Formats: sequence, structure tokens, C-alpha cells
Amino acid sequence: MTKIAYLLLCHQDPDRVIAQVTHLVAQGDYVALHFDARSARQDFDKIYSAFRSNGQVHIVRRRVKCGWGQWSLVRATLATLRGAYQHFDQATHFYLISGDCMPIKSATHIKQCLSGTDRDYIENHDFFNGFWINTGIQRDRLTYRHVFNERRQKRLYDLSLRIQRKLGMARDIPTGLNVRIGSQWWCLRRSTVQRVLKFTRRNRRIIQFFKTTWIPDEIFFQTIVPRLIPADEIENRPPTFLHFSNYGLPISFYPEHYDFLVDQDVFFARKIGRGSPSFIQKLWDLYASDLVSTQVVQNGKELITDIQAAGRTGRRFGGRFFDPAQTLRPDQSVTLVVTADDDLPSHCNQPHHGFVFAGPVTGRNGAVADQIPFMDRAARLENPCLVLAVLCFGQSAQHTTMFVHPADAAALTKLAQLRGQVRVIIDSALSNSHASEYPPRLGELDTQWQNGLADIIRQVKCDHNGQVFDVPNTLSRTDARAWILARLNQTEDTDGLSL
Repeated sequence: MTKIAYLLLCHQDPDRVIAQVTHLVAQGDYVALHFDARSARQDFDKIYSAFRSNGQVHIVRRRVKCGWGQWSLVRATLATLRGAYQHFDQATHFYLISGDCMPIKSATHIKQCLSGTDRDYIENHDFFNGFWINTGIQRDRLTYRHVFNERRQKRLYDLSLRIQRKLGMARDIPTGLNVRIGSQWWCLRRSTVQRVLKFTRRNRRIIQFFKTTWIPDEIFFQTIVPRLIPADEIENRPPTFLHFSNYGLPISFYPEHYDFLVDQDVFFARKIGRGSPSFIQKLWDLYASDLVSTQVVQNGKELITDIQAAGRTGRRFGGRFFDPAQTLRPDQSVTLVVTADDDLPSHCNQPHHGFVFAGPVTGRNGAVADQIPFMDRAARLENPCLVLAVLCFGQSAQHTTMFVHPADAAALTKLAQLRGQVRVIIDSALSNSHASEYPPRLGELDTQWQNGLADIIRQVKCDHNGQVFDVPNTLSRTDARAWILARLNQTEDTDGLSL
């Protein structure tokens, strides 16, 4: 009969740890727990008091001060593994998890899979020819001695590495050691754990080598287990679903990811966001059920990788405004208003229109709230595509209006390749009522702004949704303003932007 000893590494939130342990042992399994020695003593005492009389729970009393990327994490894991192996004779499998892990399958499903495959679940790839390391050093992780914490002692860490490189202090990897790398989280059979613990007692030289490698929790067990166990008895993937961003940070999952997670061919997932108690309870209810998933997939990492690639050149779904020839979503539209009426933007600032920007042309304040203070008027004119990206993608606006003074109409040429629902409104009052305000400029720009608009107008007319409006030149300034606002308010949402 399959019984699992969960090796729980945690460092915070004792109430959540207590709940986690309670749910795990409720299904007849065991938990060996290590609580980081850097954490508060009262938190540890709270956890210890909750389980000290529970025979299904073993708490490591000699706690280790854990540091990210250091041997202390492996040391804590080994201490927890030894305690579980010694205290839980009936345990058939030893499953390493953290306080941020949650089950995405029922206990029944997990045990059936473990007993049916009779394999060790541990990801391991060739250290030098694999794809695991995305950023940072690679071979230097092994050949130089890393004694400082890269996060808490950054300057000392960098200085130590530079000195070793300069003095040629690179060391050799132990002879015959095929270093492999993979996820920190694994599930090993009892027979494998016995061999690993025996290996650590008999090979002190190799242990000493790993003690000064960088991020040994991703290479120690991943190297030792394939050395001891035949490849056909190893499932070369982690039993826990996790993924990292392109910057090496773990991705967190939230309630909307529930269906995606439970469909994956794994047993647990991390990290689970802490902000939704109902989501966590839903996962625990799943774990306590007898549900056995018959249709599972292994496409999770590929899907997330594709989403991460969106945003790299040529890979963003839906296009980007600051890439040439990009496209608006079907539910988005942009209206470009060429006008010298500085007060017009303020009249578009209706209560439910959230994306209105101020950039007074003549120095008068149009009383419009500015939502992107990090971009001054010059920056907006330099990159109007980025402004639209902030509006339509960053703020998810559906209908955006950009107000452009005729003196700045040349900026619109940068939008000439925009695809989608685009409208252009040309205020005919440009060369009439405002001519006296800009005597030396409007006469010159009267032709220039029309030429500047030529490309984008041509594009707008080619698009079946595109329209170009000329404000009737017979209207008064008040009536012309009302005419423009009426066109803008034809959409359900109209957002004003003034460059």
C-alpha cells in the first residue's frame, strides 16, 4: 500500500503550515517538517505545539538557517529526509514540497500513479548541454567556490567571484561525476532514499564539493539519483508543476488558473497565491476527494512559454502599437482629432471615461487629469505609439481619443501603419478662428499638417471600419466643438488623450 512521507520545507505563516500539514496527514500520510531557523522562534513553537503528539508528523528540531542558492537548503532537505526515513517505516515514497505548494490532484490519484509507475520523479538534465539555466553564470556555479549569499551579501559574493577568476582558482569537478540539473522538487521511492542517504555517508569528498557550489538544491539530488538508479526507473520530470519567468522568478498561480492546473499531469503546483482562501480550500477539497483524473496533459510549460514569448519580437499575440503594421483588437478603436482647440479635451473628461490625459499645447490647463505623469509632452510626441500602447493595452481601454495640435501633426505619421478601427476628425477651424493666435505658424502648417496626415488618412480610408470627418467650416467654435464631441460620444466609451 502506498504511503507518502511529505518533506515540507517552510519559513513563514505558521497558521498556513499547520493547515497544510493537517490536510496532508488527514489522508493517512506522513509529514516531516523543517522550519527555517531564520524565522521567528515563536512561529516554530506554535507549529511544534500543534503536532508534538501526532505520530504522523515529525518536526526537525535542529533547524538550519537557510539561504537562497546555498548548501543550507540541501542540508535542511537531508535533515528532513533522514528524519522521515527513520520515523516513518511504512512510508513508500518521500515527496519534497514547500509551504507554497498545493495539491492539484486527489490523494487517491497521486497514490495510484506512484504505485502504478514504480519510478522516481526527479527532473535531471545534463548540466552543460541542457536548457535549464536561462540567466546568470553556468560553469562557474561549479568550478568556483561560493561561500557568500548572492542575495544578502551581493558585494562580497561578486568580489569573491572576481578574485577567484583573476587568480585562476577554478577547481576541477570530481572525476566521474556527471553533474545534472533540474527542479528542486522531487518524489523518491524508499529504496532510492536508502541509497542516497548511504551515498552521503560514504562520499564526503563529493559532499564537500557540492557545499560550495551555487544553487546546489538544483544539482545535488539531480546528480546523485541518476548515478545510483537506472534511467528506466526515473521519470525525468518533476511531480510538482512550476515555471519561472524569463528573469528566473517563480510564477504564482491564482483562482483563474484552477482548470489549467488540475488538467496537468502532475500532483502538486507552486507557487499558489496566498490572497484567495477560497481557492486554497477548493484545492484541499479536491485533495480529499476520490477523484481520479483520466485525462491529463503535459502542455503547461509549453503554454506558459508561448505566453512569455508574447512580447518578444514577432511573437506578441494581438500585436504591439510600437511595432510597425500592428493591429487593434476587434473591440478597440482609436479616434485622432486634429484641432487647435485646447479646451476640447476637458469636455471629453466624463466621469466614466478613465483614460484622459493632459498635455496643454498653449500653456493653458485644460483641467484634464493626467494618468501618465512619467511621460511629458515631448516624450508623447516622440512616441505616440507608446502612448496608445499604455491606453489600449496597459489600461485595456476600448475607445481611445488622441488630441493632436496641428503644429504636432507630424507625430501622426508614426501611426500610419496602425491597423484596426481608426477615425480621424479634422477640425476645419484650424485656419480660421485660430489663425490670429498662430499668425506665423498656421499659414505654413496649413499644408504641412495635411501632408502629415496623408499616410494615416489613406490607411484609414482603406480600412473598412475607417472614417475621416471634416468639421463643417460654417459652424461657430461652440457648434464645432459640439459636433466633434457628438462624433466622439458615438462610442460607448470615449477616452480623451491630449498630446
